Amino acid sequence: MERFIGIIKSALRKLLSAYPGSFWDEHLYSIAGSLRMMATKSHGYSSFEIVFKQIPEFPAVVAGPCN
Repeated sequence: MERFIGIIKSALRKLLSAYPGSFWDEHLYSIAGSLRMMATKSHGYSSFEIVFKQIPEFPAVVAGPCN
């Protein structure tokens, strides 16, 4: 659990430095979504894949390239 909290803190630091003036709670949704879609080393599946039985698609991938 402590490792997981460390990952969240690291992501928050990076996002807060990339978006000055933003608040930490504004980034939790995107961090949580990213963590749910990351495959684990132990079995190679993300928690999203296990729960929904499909590979997650990111909004940018679904929408396609911007013109």
